Amino acid sequence: FKVFYKVLLENDINVELGAYMSLGDLPVSDEKSSIEWSKYNIGGSLSIFYGCKKMKFGQRLQFGNYHIKYNNGNIDNVVSVILTPIIVRFSW
Repeated sequence: FKVFYKVLLENDINVELGAYMSLGDLPVSDEKSSIEWSKYNIGGSLSIFYGCKKMKFGQRLQFGNYHIKYNNGNIDNVVSVILTPIIVRFSW
């Protein structure tokens, strides 16, 4: 799930500020007998896009926290920083 707010700086440049959350199952053991939500990821992102009306290029910087719960009760929280250097967006 992701929500974002888009700001148009000029006709050819826009900035997006957003927040996201995802749930999933992470196989952590061969002994796992049932599916549980053992992983979630929550964070925020900042993107900038530039180009013409039909096609824009951009970059995204994403900060997040992976929460992983193992079968033995251990919990890991992993901070993530992800840079996506090239994004191509087409509009119609």
